[in-house]
Amino acid sequence: MIFPTPQPRATSTVGAIGAALYLTALMLPADATEGFGFFKEKVEPILVKRCYDCHSEEAGKQKGGLWLDRKAAWQQGGDAGSPIVPGDLESSLLVHTIRYLDEDLQMPPKAKLPKEEIAILEQWVKMGAPDPRDAALAGAVRKAEIDYETERQKWAFRPHQNPVVPNVKNAEWPRSEVDRFILANLELQNLEPTADANPRALLRRVYFDLIGLPPTPEETAAFAGNPTPEAFAKIVDDLLARPAFGEKWGRHWLDVARYSDSNGGDRNFTFHQAWRYRNYVIDSFNRDRSFYQFVRQQIAGDLIEAKSDTERADNLIASGFLALGPKMLTERDKEKLRLDTADEQVDTVGRAFLGLTMGCARCHDHKFDPISQEDYYAMAGIFRSTQIVMGTQNGCVNVASWVETPLPGPNFDKTKAKVDRMELAMKLVIDAQFKQKAGGKMTPNMLPLGGVIYDDADAERVGEWKPSSFSENRFGDGYIHDDKSKKGEKKIVFRASLPTNGVYEVRLSYNGDERYANNIPITVEGWGKTHHVTLDQSKTASVAGLFEPIGQFKFEKGGRANVIIETKGTDPGKYVIVDAIQFIKVSDIGQEAEALAAVEDEAGGNGMMELLRMSEGDLKKELSKLLGELRKGEVAMAARDADDAGDIHLRVRGEVSQRGKLVARNFPRIIHTDDVPKISENQSGRLELATWMAAPENALLDRVMVNRIWHHLFGRGIVASVDNFGSLGAQPTHPDLLDFLASDFRNSGGSVKQMVRKLVLSRAYQLSADSTEALAAADPKNQLFGHQNRRRLTAEEIRDSVLALSGSLSKEKGGATSLKYGVDLDKPMNYAKEQLRTVYLPIARNNAVPELAVFDVANPDLVSGSRAETTVPTQALYLMNSEFYKTKAASIGKAVWEHNANDAPDAELIRLYRTILNRPPTAEELARASEFVGSLSSGAELTDLGNRQPMEEAYGHLAHLLIVSAEFLFLE
Repeated sequence: MIFPTPQPRATSTVGAIGAALYLTALMLPADATEGFGFFKEKVEPILVKRCYDCHSEEAGKQKGGLWLDRKAAWQQGGDAGSPIVPGDLESSLLVHTIRYLDEDLQMPPKAKLPKEEIAILEQWVKMGAPDPRDAALAGAVRKAEIDYETERQKWAFRPHQNPVVPNVKNAEWPRSEVDRFILANLELQNLEPTADANPRALLRRVYFDLIGLPPTPEETAAFAGNPTPEAFAKIVDDLLARPAFGEKWGRHWLDVARYSDSNGGDRNFTFHQAWRYRNYVIDSFNRDRSFYQFVRQQIAGDLIEAKSDTERADNLIASGFLALGPKMLTERDKEKLRLDTADEQVDTVGRAFLGLTMGCARCHDHKFDPISQEDYYAMAGIFRSTQIVMGTQNGCVNVASWVETPLPGPNFDKTKAKVDRMELAMKLVIDAQFKQKAGGKMTPNMLPLGGVIYDDADAERVGEWKPSSFSENRFGDGYIHDDKSKKGEKKIVFRASLPTNGVYEVRLSYNGDERYANNIPITVEGWGKTHHVTLDQSKTASVAGLFEPIGQFKFEKGGRANVIIETKGTDPGKYVIVDAIQFIKVSDIGQEAEALAAVEDEAGGNGMMELLRMSEGDLKKELSKLLGELRKGEVAMAARDADDAGDIHLRVRGEVSQRGKLVARNFPRIIHTDDVPKISENQSGRLELATWMAAPENALLDRVMVNRIWHHLFGRGIVASVDNFGSLGAQPTHPDLLDFLASDFRNSGGSVKQMVRKLVLSRAYQLSADSTEALAAADPKNQLFGHQNRRRLTAEEIRDSVLALSGSLSKEKGGATSLKYGVDLDKPMNYAKEQLRTVYLPIARNNAVPELAVFDVANPDLVSGSRAETTVPTQALYLMNSEFYKTKAASIGKAVWEHNANDAPDAELIRLYRTILNRPPTAEELARASEFVGSLSSGAELTDLGNRQPMEEAYGHLAHLLIVSAEFLFLE
């Protein structure tokens, strides 16, 4: 991309820089992590691919005086000023040029960007052009080799440290080791923690933090009457044992796992089985499954041995973690699709388990963190060797889908037969379409041979070959032979095109006869290698009497797949026959053998024979039928090892077609100090990765997880950037405390419940959210945790609480709720009539439900260990005008009015406050509420029990006002 010399319409450099700096600060989201993630995942690959050749230090080019390989460079701008005005599409020269609006102002100059890439760049500019590349300009591109030994001394990468718990001056204040770490840091600053929270605020806080729901007025009153540490501990234990704990804490992990019920991207297909992963996560937190088992299952559950059907099902479902991400299912270049999918998985695994932005190293060494491009491709090889996308969703050769695996159980055999039939139907549809496009042929007499077949008519001939149709058992209309003449001067070249990467068996068709040569030289070229074999045509072909295998070879989609048949060295008195060649995937040979056996015995077979005889149209109908049946079947989105598992080549600048050296599969060298793991050629390496990831030597895994737990309980992590422990992330405010908790977590066997219990029973957790003057002055951001942090209820907590308070929240465990929304989750959705907890309702990519989006629900495209927390007028307006909240508030008001209706006039008002705000009203609030209710009920007396409807409506309006109040929406 080359930006031209100044045009009259361009803004001045100074003005553009000023606008860029101002609007960048203005437009960045409250939590810039999401914007940075969007840049790294979507924007930077476009800049690298389309722009860096002409606008980067690495390329040594600065055309138009502009670099685009760092934030400060585009802010400073080139000859035409800054190309980007964050938040302003029409004023951004970059947007103007990529739209090709002016004939003389078009970038890139050779061809217009695809519309998808233009949309991404426009979205990036519109959201404020978030760009994390803000290190010093000098030496921004890494020049020196990574010094791993030095980097391993940094806090994030050290082994477990087991720090000593510090002594404190005020020995009476701490209730736990956690408190001593907090107090020690405060005392170093001559500060004291604030007062303890009042019992009602503390109880409300711990209820929402542990189960995401409010306490009842009775529960609040009981604790307020006996607010002892012992009573609080019993409450905590009770909350940890409730099913709602897993529903609340499972939602935290689903944010990290970028959970969604649809694919998003180019086709928003419904993930009909994603709910199984969601429920597995919720169940894992309720069972307090070891976090290390939890990690292993999600990376390699399909490869882990199980002791029971239940455990096997859990393992398979857990591996759906890898499949949940967005994928470009219509990507025509299937190798690019696989590498892009592997990239998404590398980035997700890096952020979710290690807090590292590994995806940044796809195109070059990480500019800031000790992750080389070789490290990236060592990991990418593991996931490129994992099958997540496959086949077709709707009978279109260019639309992929995801792997579904039958679950163990009483219906396993029946379900497996359907899955096998579905996959065969998918494959046959693809093969049929591919053969038409690539010139391949069908077999004679509908003989059920799979793969891709090329007849002699498709081949390139060298020398004079004689056509013949003498033999009846042949492929196509005839065959050719060398006429036993001019040996060594003749050859046939088949140049094939294959639909997918993999290991194929190559076969030649001929009719065996003693008149034919027995030493025919054949050359096979594929995947960068050349193989030489010989064929004996004097013997009968072993496959259906028609094809004879000459070997199994690895081929790449779009790469060379040539078979060259020569006559050199053959007996002058013998013929060399050329009829057809076949490429069949090794994984399909068994299925083909069954089909051939069924041909010989039509009464036998396994029901697959009819598929092999179907037309393409009938196959599509059968495929649609099977897909519909399996949406409700006992299957799971799961990973499995690919047939062509193995090491992959580094891609220069991330370009799929630009191969570098072959990189052995390995784990990130900044943490993995042992030798390269031994991974079998036919296996992905995920099992080895899972074992290494969860091993005690990987202290980073523990630090990341305990920091997330702390974040959810204290409103901010010890490391504020919970998904980024690298150089661009925040430094830990209490590194020794982080190490102490990480070691404790490891020693507990990875018990999340034990860690949550430890933290909420600490005095630090139970502090008031009100700061002292001294703390506010010395520590305005509360980095020392001298008081608790206020937080707004999440979108789910607001909705679930209102349902609970109205008595309409279902306790049912959600199932496949996405089924009723169709194949594509593109139509508007709302939850107004749903009674399930929000965690059980579908999350659709590209189609956020408004009541969640307005309250900063996590972006399912990204790993989101923390959510943005905005406070904007639209939130209050939504709550005030939403029919759902109006209706539920009316139910709350009615229930309160009907509760003990014969009590004193103020009893119902007091109960309404206790129900919604967990406290009684003040005298002033009570007087105002009484006046409000009285005025709305058209002057009806509060004690007039014969005129209930106006009073019920009035109480509903008052309940609605309390729900939209800041006190309800925020935790103290």
